[in-house]
Amino acid sequence: MSRVLVVDDDSAMRAALEARFIRRGWRVETAASAREALEKFRRGMHPLIVTDIRMPGEDGFFIMREAQAMTAHTAVILLTAYANISEAVAAMKNGACDYLVKPVSFEQLEHAAERILSACSNDADQTKELVGQAPCWLRALQRARQAAATDADVLIEAESGTGKELVARLIHRLSPRHNRPFVAVNCAAFPETLLESELFGYSKGAFTGASNAKPGKFALAHGGTLLLEKAGEMPLSFQLKLLRAFQSR
Repeated sequence: MSRVLVVDDDSAMRAALEARFIRRGWRVETAASAREALEKFRRGMHPLIVTDIRMPGEDGFFIMREAQAMTAHTAVILLTAYANISEAVAAMKNGACDYLVKPVSFEQLEHAAERILSACSNDADQTKELVGQAPCWLRALQRARQAAATDADVLIEAESGTGKELVARLIHRLSPRHNRPFVAVNCAAFPETLLESELFGYSKGAFTGASNAKPGKFALAHGGTLLLEKAGEMPLSFQLKLLRAFQSR
């Protein structure tokens, strides 16, 4: 049975959501404030929090930050009656799994909740090889899960040997592109002239010795994921060409 913590200072909204979740077989706890919510969360570590954003005292963003500081295994859905684009972007960048505008139908909310918990369940299988319980590591994995659901370009920064490629492969496996190729290129292993051919390919007869056309890594990774390792070590002149490729998709 799925568990959810519902947080809203509006008693009518709180009671309505509680009744609908219970009717669908969920175990529900409710809270009217951030302080009450976090007290109940510390005891229950609910896998899902559904919280209003604007409430007296601390808001829904505060609840989300505090809950995620305790565990990376809790999903948060934010509800608001005052939607704006900058707030929605901030919500998703800071770890919300969804951002819904009131009045929201319960069917829409339940669909979002079930989709999120199903994805979290699948993630458990996908992350078996990624070992660690440090809060910063768990937050990094949560960011990877969020990135996997988008088509955004992703920058992974960490010290050598800490698992950047493992994280990149996790993003690929969790993404809609998982059935397409994953192609990795060590950009520091090629001089600039060869790197251009490696990434973008060339046509037959493009230069002396080019007896056959060769597809580049961008073409080979089409529809999937291209990992550019040590991209910062490429010559600056080539980085400008790469930027153009990213901008034009």
